[in-house]
Amino acid sequence: MAGVKIPHGLGFESPGSRRPARVADAIQRELSLFFLSGVKDPRLVGLVVTGAEVTKDLRRATVYYACEDERAVEVSKGLGSAQGFLRSHLAGELKMRYVPELLFRRDLSAQRTAEIERLLKEDDSRNESSRS
Repeated sequence: MAGVKIPHGLGFESPGSRRPARVADAIQRELSLFFLSGVKDPRLVGLVVTGAEVTKDLRRATVYYACEDERAVEVSKGLGSAQGFLRSHLAGELKMRYVPELLFRRDLSAQRTAEIERLLKEDDSRNESSRS
């Protein structure tokens, strides 16, 4: 019996190809919980983790976070100084032999969305006043 060859991109993935996504979800979930309840650094209290991506080889994880503009610099410094501790914490919680290197990126999508909504409302109000 000849084997059936399935083309890529049809949803049939090898079992290992889902692992980076599962690891990213676990990292996002665990860091979210940690920033809500376990963090001691006041710069990081209540930080919102909006997403995570892990490379296929599981060596690097990019963690996306959201914060107010006023806190952006101090949050960035806090994350930089806590990076090693956060990896250690994840190693214990996720029971992984090797935890990816953590890279933190500020997620600006909420701000962009708010700016677009503001511009649309502004445009709407201009159109309304020009009709009157």
